[in-house]
Amino acid sequence: MSLLPPGNSVEETRESPIVKTKCSPARKHGVRHCRWFLPIVFALVVFFAFSGTAISKEPVAVWVTHPWLAMTARFIGGAYCSIHSIHAWDESGALRRTGNPPKDGVILAFDPSDAKESGITERNGKVMLLYKRNLGGLNDLDMPFLDPATLPFIGLRILKNISRVDPENYAYYQRRLAEFSARLDSTVLVGRQMLGATRLLDLSWQVGRWIQAATSDLIRPPVEVKKSWGQGRDMQKLDLAIGEAEKQGWLILCDAWTPEHVVERVRTSSSCLILPAPSAKQDFFLYLYDLYLLVWNSVRSPGAEEGTAQY
Repeated sequence: MSLLPPGNSVEETRESPIVKTKCSPARKHGVRHCRWFLPIVFALVVFFAFSGTAISKEPVAVWVTHPWLAMTARFIGGAYCSIHSIHAWDESGALRRTGNPPKDGVILAFDPSDAKESGITERNGKVMLLYKRNLGGLNDLDMPFLDPATLPFIGLRILKNISRVDPENYAYYQRRLAEFSARLDSTVLVGRQMLGATRLLDLSWQVGRWIQAATSDLIRPPVEVKKSWGQGRDMQKLDLAIGEAEKQGWLILCDAWTPEHVVERVRTSSSCLILPAPSAKQDFFLYLYDLYLLVWNSVRSPGAEEGTAQY
């Protein structure tokens, strides 16, 4: 039984295996247009899918009251938030006003006292506070931004406030907060491996909690005792503490915010280390790691750089 159509031979079928159809001139013209139009449409779809987020808008501008707040907020905000600090440190660690926010600018302060000390008042709902309850501002002793126990909560509050201004990128800020917590844990872990049971006398004013997180043998005078030394009182007790530290071979730790009259009593010691303030716009965790590294290097090479450390 033949399966060929009537009137067709095997040879004719082999020569013409494709069935040909007639196409009007208008249809042929449309097909030619589709051949170059569809690739362009596809390219545009791919371009906007991958680059639409990057070109959507400029970073949100947020002004902050303190350099420590600026360093942490800059990490959480990442590429979508531009952080401007009202204050900055000079070489001695003292705060200097370096900028004034615009009238309609968004401002983030630590608490009501911090806002007041920076000359910021409530206006048009543009002032945001990490803590609405008054915590006394950011004093010079035991800075909360250098305490690993409080930093995760500070990071979360920064996330919440930045997201109020820029809710579209909430998921991005969440990822930045997760990275913030991971970097914090890993940096402290490295510090513990470096410092271990290193014995230190802590005469620092702001970085003490950060160093304490990495060593199990930090001698920290009570806060009230430090305050009295900062006011120039009970200095004989300070001299006794310094003498005991030198006798035991402890490293005496100061920082850029330790009062000058306290530093002067320690500076002559060969086992003194003065930790510097961060440089402008320095990465937060790089600075924290450098603090551990400076202490470690000083313990390995006592008296290096005449008992001081500088960047």
